[in-house]
Amino acid sequence: DIQTKSGRQANQAVIILSTFYNRTTDGNFNPASDFRNDKSIRKHRDAEREVVLSQDQVRALLADFDKSPAQQSADAARLLFYMGARIGEVLSLKWEAVNLAQGTITLAHTMTKEDRTKTIHLSPRAQAILERRRKEAQEGAVYVFAGKDGEGHQTVIKAFWKAACRRCGIVGVHIHDIRATYSTHLIASGESAKAVGKTMGHADAKTTMRYERIAADRAKDIAAKVDDLF
Repeated sequence: DIQTKSGRQANQAVIILSTFYNRTTDGNFNPASDFRNDKSIRKHRDAEREVVLSQDQVRALLADFDKSPAQQSADAARLLFYMGARIGEVLSLKWEAVNLAQGTITLAHTMTKEDRTKTIHLSPRAQAILERRRKEAQEGAVYVFAGKDGEGHQTVIKAFWKAACRRCGIVGVHIHDIRATYSTHLIASGESAKAVGKTMGHADAKTTMRYERIAADRAKDIAAKVDDLF
């Protein structure tokens, strides 16, 4: 029963089934047939939850990362805090998408949930991590976070994250909550939701409210501000 599954997985399953159904019909799409419009299928409320780490918790985690022998996973987690990106975007990041001269990452539409190319501005700490990894990378490396034996890219850091949270006494926090932590603390520091949305490369502003376009140099300043928060 889909309603008994974990909230996020259940909601994602509804979307996947709906998309599959609509694409396998005769092409005469009827919105009324969309699974997502079926009122009998209710979204899980816990899937809409937002957990935000405190600044002290973030600092404790970052300090814990420094002690870990798994520094590749630690670097991936650090970038999540300093970029506000999604875990999949970080782990699958290719060097060709990284522009260290401009301090930006450009993600192709196939690599984002927004289904469009987006640019993420790097904070100084995020840039320093990438510059170090660039120097340490093997010649010809394709991915920033190479997979085992150099094949493909790293796909998970779940065990690393759980262990770090356990050592820091943090419970009930998922790795995707880092993104909400990033945006929430920037907004709490005085930045507008629209500005933070631009900095995170949002195409759809629903997650940070509707916003107008702002200059790229302003987005860069906001990205740098996260270094002072954590």
